[in-house]
Amino acid sequence: MTEAKVFPGRTRLRVLRVASTGAFATLWLFVLGWIWAALSLPGADAFVGLFTTQLTDQSVGSVAALGIGSLCAFVVGGIFGVLIAHCYNLAGRVLGE
Repeated sequence: MTEAKVFPGRTRLRVLRVASTGAFATLWLFVLGWIWAALSLPGADAFVGLFTTQLTDQSVGSVAALGIGSLCAFVVGGIFGVLIAHCYNLAGRVLGE
């Protein structure tokens, strides 16, 4: 029978792991939204437009929007992942947990 190991001390998030999770999750959400927009289904334009509207003159369902938006979604997701990890770790230090 295996035992559950409990490690005493503080729980900290690894910044790189949370950043990559945020980057890839946002990228997949963007790609799914782009597919939705490429099929001309309603409702995806708002999310896809967050990463493409100012950068390209193409419609949100175009291949150019997919390329530029994917890169922007990946970078923004990574930045937010870093911010979340740092805030979580800081809160743990301040609150003493």
